[in-house]
Amino acid sequence: MNTRTIGITLALTSGVLFALYPVFFRFANAGGINTMTVLAYRFLLASLVAWPLMLRMAPRTGHVKLPPARMAGFAFMGFLYVVESTLYLLSTQYVPIAVTSIALYLYPACVTLLARVFLREKLTLRKVFALLMALAGAVLTVGAPGASVNLIGVGLGLGCCAVYSGYLIIGTKLQAGVPALTATAYIQLSAGVLALGFGLMALPLGLPMFDFQPITEARTLLSMFLMAVFATALPILSLLASIQRIGASLASILSMTELVATALFGIVLFGELLQPLQWLGGLLVILAVAMLSFGKPR
Repeated sequence: MNTRTIGITLALTSGVLFALYPVFFRFANAGGINTMTVLAYRFLLASLVAWPLMLRMAPRTGHVKLPPARMAGFAFMGFLYVVESTLYLLSTQYVPIAVTSIALYLYPACVTLLARVFLREKLTLRKVFALLMALAGAVLTVGAPGASVNLIGVGLGLGCCAVYSGYLIIGTKLQAGVPALTATAYIQLSAGVLALGFGLMALPLGLPMFDFQPITEARTLLSMFLMAVFATALPILSLLASIQRIGASLASILSMTELVATALFGIVLFGELLQPLQWLGGLLVILAVAMLSFGKPR
């Protein structure tokens, strides 16, 4: 296969693997494992994959030890990642996983607005049209006739989108000059340590949804390992490798297969059916993201 074909395959694979994340969580949650425990295991185990790869690449990149200020910034991004992931997983407990995924994929529109306010980026006609299309898609997804959507779940999904958008805006400046794999390794390790810390702090507070619960069953631990490898480390690395081959714009558009794959997993594994207008809403969100992505440089 040529470079372009490999890049396209990697981007599509990344989207499908990311879609496994809420699936693994549903199975873990059904076994009594709560949100913060899942996140602690997910990020710490994923770090066991990312750090050896980063150290192996160190002779070429020269970026392993970072200045304290940069490490503090990545630790803050790890905190935002924990908050975003918590909102995402909580949302999937109230609404179909496809609805949560669509809410999250409004982030390019949210990033565009935040970039206009904080980074003074120009708001073009293309961006305005894409924003309106994304808003229409969100309205159809949530308010389609015959659709029974829990507003708490929708609110959590939109909160997840807002936090992730802030994460990306901050990351735009913090990651400048740092290889993506290095930034990912630091952020994942920070997220894992913070999730573990939050879980331990929740123990004396009596918060069963957030207190850390050591996993003792081999099957559940295997599920966490599979989530860390196949729904975290591999899709991130696949996306980064894809960007190197076909550019960020095309890679980000192709990785939107996550939306379709998430919906299909929801139907096949959990019997979560969407109304026709909800599918239309999801399509509008995909088209809006594609319009915003095509406007970015390679």
